[in-house]
Amino acid sequence: AEAAYGDDAACASAKFSETVKACVQPRPDDEFLKVVFRKSSGAIVGVHIFGKDASEMINHGASFVNRGGTVWDVLHSIPPAVTYDECFLRAVRKACYSFAAFDKK
Repeated sequence: AEAAYGDDAACASAKFSETVKACVQPRPDDEFLKVVFRKSSGAIVGVHIFGKDASEMINHGASFVNRGGTVWDVLHSIPPAVTYDECFLRAVRKACYSFAAFDKK
């Protein structure tokens, strides 16, 4: 993303172990989801998942990339309750929080 977008690229991540579902089905602390987005528009340009069943969980993030969705589109979506999709939402919240830091520079 940095090669394609330069300083406009940013990322935010969240651990699966931080989700509500992990209270029921614990996950190792090294499993995570990372969202890559453009600072200028909030457009999601990539989603990376490291962990068990990543290929089964990538579809939610990939759908936002494929249709040109933004971090704000994700915030306005409602994922199913008590699923690992919560991790995607947590990462996007962190991305949105980072926008406040960009304004302070």
